[in-house]
Amino acid sequence: LTDGTGGVRAVDGRGGEELWRHGLTGFGAPRTGPYDAASGLLTVFEGAPDGARTRVGAVRPATGEVVWRRDLEGDLDPLGRTGDGSLVLGSLHQGTQTDALVLLGPGAGGTGSVRRLALPHRFDLRGAVVRGSVVYLLDADGHVTAFDTAAGEGRVLWDLETAAGNVSAPVLGPGDRLYFSVQDGRLLAVDTARGALVGQTRPRL
Repeated sequence: LTDGTGGVRAVDGRGGEELWRHGLTGFGAPRTGPYDAASGLLTVFEGAPDGARTRVGAVRPATGEVVWRRDLEGDLDPLGRTGDGSLVLGSLHQGTQTDALVLLGPGAGGTGSVRRLALPHRFDLRGAVVRGSVVYLLDADGHVTAFDTAAGEGRVLWDLETAAGNVSAPVLGPGDRLYFSVQDGRLLAVDTARGALVGQTRPRL
């Protein structure tokens, strides 16, 4: 948990006990990003006031030890990790819309190579999830894009217009399914293999 002023604390999710409380070395007021189950590390990040760079790091959740940190160019927001361990970050245009993906490749201490992949258009991004080399981007208007980062400059695998507005952040489920909800209470299911809407519940409002 972060308080926005540099204070960070970890709480045991099972019993609620506080594990530790302190600042993170090399960070002023960090925010937390995605947890990587493969490495057991939590991504943290902090943007410069002018948006020119973002400091990204990895922390051991049990102790709060900063394992590595690195400064990257641009106003970036961590989204997840690809199958090979690359950290995927969204690049923000003027602090609001996502216009590119930045990949920090795997490497000890955050020393991997950096790639920037331009997106086909700017996204008012409600959320993104990563599976393998593919990033699934959900726009606020319900538009879903599957973007493959394995290709040299990246490529769109499919686009899907769901005609759903004011959507939640997406989550991945079993069986190549992506789920998200809509303001009227519907839950939508997308087949990520085909890029097709395969089900939705009735509105609840």
